[in-house]
Amino acid sequence: MRFSWLFEGAPEVGDVHAGFGHALRDAWARIASALDTVAPRPPKNMDPAELARTPQRTLWVTGHSLGGALAVLAGAAFSMLPGDAMRPVNGIYTFGQPRIGLHPFCGNYDRLLESKTFRFVNKQDLVPRVPFRGWDYADVGRMIHFDDKGTPHLQSVQWTNLLARTFESFGEFFNIAGHVQIDVGDHSMQGYADLVTSRSAALNALFN
Repeated sequence: MRFSWLFEGAPEVGDVHAGFGHALRDAWARIASALDTVAPRPPKNMDPAELARTPQRTLWVTGHSLGGALAVLAGAAFSMLPGDAMRPVNGIYTFGQPRIGLHPFCGNYDRLLESKTFRFVNKQDLVPRVPFRGWDYADVGRMIHFDDKGTPHLQSVQWTNLLARTFESFGEFFNIAGHVQIDVGDHSMQGYADLVTSRSAALNALFN
């Protein structure tokens, strides 16, 4: 579904997953209202010098699984919508996030937000592999993969090998999944939280 069909006034940036897009659109008014409550915008007529002295809250977006998909789309909406809907996004962190858009949208997204988007993938978690690349879906942001030993890598060889197989259908996907030794815990948020906590030093080293 066209991103511009979901959000009035949005630029023509490509197609997103209709289910994820509608879920965010249906909640958008409540999200914007909640954000205005916790981080109200400064008055438009505020003196620039006073504005510079006024502490501003930063905006960080995160989510797990479906919540991760919605976090990425929310980051896109805050960054792409015109007028008062636009807000600077400081960072987007997702865990076990499925893909959210087709190649043109993902390319436009990365031009704006790749350096601020971090997608964590745990071992053989299959959720980040759907929807399928064979359907023209693509990945966004910078991917951090925890390998079988729990060591974080940027675009690890192990994960690249897992991605090398392009699934064309859910039947094929579940057939493969049914014959692979996969720990359901690979997708649990607790598993992600434990890895981020225990591997914090290694994660910091990736970006320093």
